[in-house]
Amino acid sequence: MKSSTPQHWHVLYTKHRHEKKVEQLLQEKNIEVFLPMIKTIRIWSDRKKKILTPLFARYIFVKVHSKKDFYDALSTDGVIKSVKFGSDYAMVRANEIFQIKQLLNLEEASDIKVENHLPRSGQKMKICYGPLIGLDCEVVNANNKCKVVVRIESIQNYITAHLPSLYLEPKTFIGNS
Repeated sequence: MKSSTPQHWHVLYTKHRHEKKVEQLLQEKNIEVFLPMIKTIRIWSDRKKKILTPLFARYIFVKVHSKKDFYDALSTDGVIKSVKFGSDYAMVRANEIFQIKQLLNLEEASDIKVENHLPRSGQKMKICYGPLIGLDCEVVNANNKCKVVVRIESIQNYITAHLPSLYLEPKTFIGNS
């Protein structure tokens, strides 16, 4: 295992629908854990109900400070493995975790979901208002709403949400980038 700094979070892959239980067990082990949750509407034949579901299905993020913490997290009931890309452990930067938390706390954001591919077309934008100010994103116009796609490079996933268009401004490019 490459040594991780406290600035990075490991990504653990859990059993199907075990994210909340794994979060609880990790907290009991005093391991810092982050399980991003979103409100979704579940529809049954006789009712609709708003429930909290994980933003990233089967993923949970842990910040470990030692190899012992890492192996304690891996040995937690419900954890299948640590996510890897090739031979490297998937690591999420602290600023990416912060941005996810900010997005989930933003009242104006709606229809938040995770995509593992980018839309084919879209304009590069920068968020110019609110807690996500300065964040680069890609926008897809759908039904007169701006659908923002935020790339989380560390785990090769994307978050989408609807934000008011007044929150966005065209991204300016410096040089030939």
